Order: sequence, then structure tokens, then C-alpha cells
Amino acid sequence: MAGISSKAAGELENHKKFVEQELDEDIGVNLYQFKWRNLDPQIGRFIQSDPLSESYVYNSNYAYAENRVINGIDLEGLEFYQTTNIQPDGAKSIDINIKVKVVNNTAKMTKGQIKNRMEQAKVSTNETLSGVNAEGVSVNTTLDYKLVKKVDPKKDFYVSFVDETEAGTELGYTKGDIGNTSINGFEILSDQAAGIFFDSKGLDEEISNAITHEFGHGGGLYHKDSEKNPQEIKESMTPLNFMDKKAVGKPVATPQQLSQIIKSIPESRKKVVYQK
Repeated sequence: MAGISSKAAGELENHKKFVEQELDEDIGVNLYQFKWRNLDPQIGRFIQSDPLSESYVYNSNYAYAENRVINGIDLEGLEFYQTTNIQPDGAKSIDINIKVKVVNNTAKMTKGQIKNRMEQAKVSTNETLSGVNAEGVSVNTTLDYKLVKKVDPKKDFYVSFVDETEAGTELGYTKGDIGNTSINGFEILSDQAAGIFFDSKGLDEEISNAITHEFGHGGGLYHKDSEKNPQEIKESMTPLNFMDKKAVGKPVATPQQLSQIIKSIPESRKKVVYQK
């Protein structure tokens, strides 16, 4: 097999191996370099603590994929991930996991208020971005977040609560590219600032929906009235669509939009799991 392997004669060795992570073999280190920490393949454990450990207290800080090494992958990055589940009868479903850092860049919001906003956003995001896609496959989305003191805009996938977004008085603003599910920033207006520009009645729902709306941009979706929308998505939108800034009430996503989000997730973060 050497002739067709990464060590074939005359070819450069491919150091990206297990789950497309780079194996560092310099001076005998032999560690897989994940985005946030290093994995020792001899013991099947990370050598640094999980940066998301506070959100998963039931799990070891050093375990790989919650010790589900047969049917799991380690979500060590903070971004969009997809797992396609294949049942014994061939039935298929898709799980989308959004992991995001959250930073408080406001003058007055407390940690408790930030956490409350994100808990509300979890409900909105999980409900809105779950359903059946255009191919008839069931999609289940879950949002996980970690409160941090600072972020790196060049490396992180994050939500930043601010007193003024780059869009002025808009409740939310996507700083990065539409469809970038790996490195992106989403500004959300603080409670205090939002209370000045928006009716306090229903503000909780407005802000949580705004966070979900910005995640939609991260997943490759445009505003309802944008000319950049593919025809099939444009035709599928209703007045209550979550990408319509004027929508009032419980937002909805169409099957075509769910399919577009899935297309925006890089193949390197898509896994197939065959259920027993």
C-alpha cells in the first residue's frame, strides 16, 4: 500500500491524517494539532483542558469526542458542524451543531444578562433552524456557547454584545463574510441601547431572533429582499421568514434555507455516522 499512500516515492508526505488534523512528528512529539489543543494518539486523550469544559461538566476535560471514538468526532472548534446519521433501514437525518464564543463589549450589561440573552437565543435558534430540508431530510440544530473575556476576530466564531453595532442602530450585524461558518463575528445590540431604539415590549423575542438571524448570515443566507438570494430560496420565503428584518412574530426557516446552510458547512466538518 506504500505506493499509493501519503509516503509514496517522489511525493510530499501528507501530514494531515486523523480527521484531517496535522500530525506533528518533529523531534518525536507525535501529537495531532487541533485548533485549540493537541491530541496524543497513543493514549487517545488531549493534553490540554477542553476550552468548553464549563459547558459540559459531565465530560472529562481531556476526553476525545466524549469517549465516543467509534461514532463521534470532537467538536473542538467553535463554529458550525454537521453529522449525518444513517439508520439500519437507510433512513437519514442531519444534526447541525453551532458552537460560538460570546463576549461582553458593553458598558453596563452583566454576565447574567448576557447569559440570559444567549439562553433565549438557544431556544430561537434550535427551533428556527430545525425542520425538514429541501431534500426531505430531517434537520436538528443545536446551539452551544461559551462566555469569554475576549475573542480574536481573525480566528474565532463569536457573538459580541455591543452598545452600537457597525450598522448603527440595527439589533444585529454580521462582521464577516456571508456563508463563513468557521471564522465570523456577530454584533448584537446591548439591552440598554436596544431599549432606546426599540419598543421594550417584546424586546426579549426581538433580540433572540436577531441572534438567530445573524447565524443565518453565517450559514450563507441573505435578507429576504436581497437580489443575491438563489431563485429557489427567494420563492420559498414567507412574510414570517427569519431572514426578513420586518418579520413580526415567531420566525420560520424554509426547507431551501436549511439546505443552503448545510451547503455552507465545509466538507471537513461533515461526518457520517452509521447507527446500529
